[in-house]
Amino acid sequence: MQKILLWVVLLNALVFAHSTVRVEVEFSAVFDEVGFSGVRNHWVYDEESSREILYKAFGVDSVPNDTLASRIVFDNIFENAREKNYYCYVLNGADFVSATGVSDFKVSYKAKKMVLDFVVDFSIPARGEYTMIVAVVSDQTNAIMMDLVTDKTGAIFPKSLDVEYFYDFLHGMTMMKAFRPEVEGLFLRFKKASK
Repeated sequence: MQKILLWVVLLNALVFAHSTVRVEVEFSAVFDEVGFSGVRNHWVYDEESSREILYKAFGVDSVPNDTLASRIVFDNIFENAREKNYYCYVLNGADFVSATGVSDFKVSYKAKKMVLDFVVDFSIPARGEYTMIVAVVSDQTNAIMMDLVTDKTGAIFPKSLDVEYFYDFLHGMTMMKAFRPEVEGLFLRFKKASK
């Protein structure tokens, strides 16, 4: 009985010893003259998570502001994120769209918090008819707890496109059952603007 109790205590200690990374996320759907081109991300890590990541990457608690530092932080955070679409999921009809890469990656350090700015690149051309997509930024493993800041999230698009969007929970969408019910998505429809 004592061995079982000891195992229960050890397992609980291991489960609760894992710290959760908390990130405040702002994201916007980005369009160019051709159509939907990406998801612009602005992530602000909490102080504790920032400190842990920076110590792991550099052995210090602030980010050197240079290209090498951005590369090291990118490698530490996104080393296995390609198969997770860099935490950006875009649903076009019944299909999830694969990201083509990440661009404009920058890391900074403000008020003891690490800040990441980057664009996850996609390519969905605009047509004469509306194309409807849903964009979600989320970590399905729950290793990163993402808090969406909806009042600073939206869409950036040229006048040559007609774009409409709104936020809503994903609950009830068949293709989004893998997401936690409290996760919100950016629902968009876009087409070439009428002349």
